Order: sequence, then structure tokens, then C-alpha cells
Amino acid sequence: MVTLIPPDEDQDVSMACLLSDTQTMRHLEFMMRPSGYTARDARARRERRAGSQQEKALLDYTIAIRRSRIPESLLAVIGQREFLPPRQIPVDDGCVSMDEPYVVIGCCGLNDIDLGNRHADAGIILDARFWRSGASTDALYQTLRFGFEMLGLHRIGMQTTENNAGMRGWLEAVAEVEV
Repeated sequence: MVTLIPPDEDQDVSMACLLSDTQTMRHLEFMMRPSGYTARDARARRERRAGSQQEKALLDYTIAIRRSRIPESLLAVIGQREFLPPRQIPVDDGCVSMDEPYVVIGCCGLNDIDLGNRHADAGIILDARFWRSGASTDALYQTLRFGFEMLGLHRIGMQTTENNAGMRGWLEAVAEVEV
């Protein structure tokens, strides 16, 4: 359903909107800013995280969804200006082809990576309009698979707030974790 791509400057405006949305961020209040995020704020966040990624302390992805994969029920709530144009996105030794317009619907990845002890924490921020769409499951499965299979991690933790019933339900139902 979703494609995980590296964060880049073309996504800064989309990420600023996402990080400023009170519904999306309601369980991440510690990240909220009273006046929201600007594109400059999103760029600074992306650049900070890119530095940590180079130090192998985190792995950061943007969650993108191609227009053709957006459920019909959600197409009506997505503005035309939210779509980014098709393009080739460089990734390591190759590229990801976003061969049709796409929308940034979140970010996910691994934080506090400790390769010596082979563990990390997974995290996700998903546009509230896509909650219960299957997008978070797809993104988190891809992230967990990369952590276990490519990085050789033995343990990946996840944390959420007590009042985040949606994520707690996901952890119990999909990941079969007792919370």
C-alpha cells in the first residue's frame, strides 16, 4: 500500500502540515508547537535527523502513497496541492520510482539504534486521515523487516501513551503484544 522513501526537501511543506495537524499529533503533544511547524522547521528537523542517520543512530523514512493506491473514500479529503509530482528518488545505490503523483502521509523508522546490543525502538507518525487504512501496518512491517533482516537486530521496542487507544489496539491485535 505504501512506499517508504528517504526524507528530502521536496517533502518539507508536507511534513510541516503533518506535524502541525492537531488530530495527527494528539498523542505526540511533546512534539507540538503552539504556532505549528513551518517548512523551515520541517527542514531543520529533517537535517537534524539526517545527521543522526549518518551516525547510524536512527533510520528515517517518509511514508508515501501513490494516487492509485489511495482508497476511494480518502481521495475526496486530499487536496490536489497535497500531491507531489512523479519522480525518481535516490536511495543508496539505486532509486525508488514514484511513477505517479503521490502524497506524504507520515514518517516512520528506527530510533536509538544500538548495533552493538542489536536493538532499537520503532516509531511512526501517520496522517490521521489514514488511521485504520492499513497504511501504518504496512509501514511498520517494512520497518521491522528491515531492522531484523538487514540490520540483524534482535529486539525492536515500541512505546505509546496510555491514552493512545488506536496504537495500543494495533499493538495488541496486529503485533500480538500485551500492553
